[in-house]
Amino acid sequence: MPLQNPSNKNHTSSRGQESREASKCLTRTNQIYVFERIHKPVVIFMPRKLPRMTEKEIDQLISEQILCRIAFMGKKAPHIAPFQYALLDGKLYFHFTNYGKKMGLLQENNPVCVEIETYTQDLTEYKFVLLIGKIEVVTDQRERALALEKMVETAQMKGISENFLAAHGFDGKEGWAILTPDKPLVIVKLQDIVEKTGLQSP
Repeated sequence: MPLQNPSNKNHTSSRGQESREASKCLTRTNQIYVFERIHKPVVIFMPRKLPRMTEKEIDQLISEQILCRIAFMGKKAPHIAPFQYALLDGKLYFHFTNYGKKMGLLQENNPVCVEIETYTQDLTEYKFVLLIGKIEVVTDQRERALALEKMVETAQMKGISENFLAAHGFDGKEGWAILTPDKPLVIVKLQDIVEKTGLQSP
């Protein structure tokens, strides 16, 4: 029968007593918290949170940009795709080409997340906005025409290359004027926004 070392029992007991001692907070420097335990201090790093954007800053960012990403609820994983958008009367409008996964996901009527961002080349400054809501097909013909008109107007005003028309399913040689209401284009809008968040660089 192996012999037991009495010192091990005492050592285990002392460790158990130490673990039951409450940690005492000594200092806080920026996001660094220092706790003192029985034998040595323990430093815990608390990450710094990015500043939140105001409602006005969020709206300004949305009005200044033209591209976004939309995350759909896929069956196996989220499906994310880039889209050009138009801002009309405070609402976001998009053109969906009538092929690909997004059309099937659109019919499922699940919430989507729209992400819009801006940043400097060296990432000294950056901002991003998240909008959670539902995508709805625009059936009103006047609303649809105005959304298309705004999309073309914004692209031309910002000098977006006509080569980007390939993302809309058209040859870039035809120019932005090819996006007209008489074309069988699926125009959708973001509705029923339940969450609107914006974060930015310090």
